[in-house]
Amino acid sequence: MGISHYLAMTDGEIADADALPKHLAYMACHFSPYTTGLTQPPQLPPRAMLILNDRIPFCGHDYKQIAAALASRVEKLQLRCLLLDFQRPDTPTELVKHLVGSSPLPIGVSAAFADNLPCAVFLPPVPPDVSPEEHIKPWTGREIWLDAAVEALQITVDTEGSRRQRISSQTSRDLPFRDDTLCCRYKTQILPDRAIFTLQRTPEDLQQLLAGVAPLGVTTAVSLYQEMKKLPAK
Repeated sequence: MGISHYLAMTDGEIADADALPKHLAYMACHFSPYTTGLTQPPQLPPRAMLILNDRIPFCGHDYKQIAAALASRVEKLQLRCLLLDFQRPDTPTELVKHLVGSSPLPIGVSAAFADNLPCAVFLPPVPPDVSPEEHIKPWTGREIWLDAAVEALQITVDTEGSRRQRISSQTSRDLPFRDDTLCCRYKTQILPDRAIFTLQRTPEDLQQLLAGVAPLGVTTAVSLYQEMKKLPAK
């Protein structure tokens, strides 16, 4: 059975799109800057994913009001699932526990908050130089939701060792070689004092990677609509 691949869209992208993807994720609800609850999402198609993130910091917001707001949106919008994409270390873990415990739908939670919780784990993108098996191994036995983003990595090797650095995305023509095991494209530069390796997964590479991760416990992937919209719908 294949995984569900959601494309995350902003308000503007939803408003401007001629057609919406089969699996749409709304990016995103926030903690309200004016009340102790949440911001309001637009009208979404049935069976969408709703993402709640902490781009606006949690500050005096009410756990019960947030849970009630999510429950109301679930019923009104006929949502399929919820994603708590929390990245700030000061977002309260008790809030996460409360929302997981009260969610009427399948829910995924960022890995930093998901330990010992009865929910899916939302993992960051698989680095281009790492296999999905290695990336997911620490969470063996858990349901995995995967951030499927286009990521570029540069590894510099010199007399002092090696250094890894995330870089801006490269075009496919700048990456002439492909590794089928890692599902990534790469190039090498051999200079007098160092060697530089640049690796990246294109949207097409991500689709191939996702085609093989279901046996690892991955049920859901989330990508940015702006990165994946040119690919054929799945």
